[in-house]
Amino acid sequence: MHTYINDLDRSVGTYLYGRRTYEVTGAWETLGLDLAQPPYPEVVRQMKAGLERDISIGGPTLAARAIEAGLVDE
Repeated sequence: MHTYINDLDRSVGTYLYGRRTYEVTGAWETLGLDLAQPPYPEVVRQMKAGLERDISIGGPTLAARAIEAGLVDE
């Protein structure tokens, strides 16, 4: 199972987490937020356009919003 997941995630350069998934990753809570960011999902569009590797989305609510916004390719 781990080999499969590692192979699947190898092409991912950025992970986007929904609120609940983010809260589970408590170590990230110490990072500061840039409150000047443009509104979602434009931020994701800009990230997607500027990255060379895939983006992975963690969390069902965030994934649903990305699908609704036409940001999901696969």
